Amino acid sequence: MTQTIEQSIEVQAPIRQTYDQWTQFEEFPRFMEGVDRIDQLDDRRLHWVASVGGETAEWDAEITEQRPEERVAWRNLDGKDNAGVVTFHRISDDTTRVMVQLDWAPE
Repeated sequence: MTQTIEQSIEVQAPIRQTYDQWTQFEEFPRFMEGVDRIDQLDDRRLHWVASVGGETAEWDAEITEQRPEERVAWRNLDGKDNAGVVTFHRISDDTTRVMVQLDWAPE
């Protein structure tokens, strides 16, 4: 059974800066709890290592859509079943809303 998580947050940064930071995938462990490491394999593929339920899990993901300052979508290629999209919304010159939708199948 797939579950969907939706969250949004407003950050005090311009949309370009917010988008650029979000697409530095190898930096995720600095601000995402449970993410141990992300290796960018090429322009579209990432290898994730995360702590899930007290155990280490690894999987590869593919970026399926990327529109600068608008959205990034992905799906897993193996391992943990997940897919999602993050969208970026300009609130003002120095405020951006980041919205994330994540679909995953818990074990």
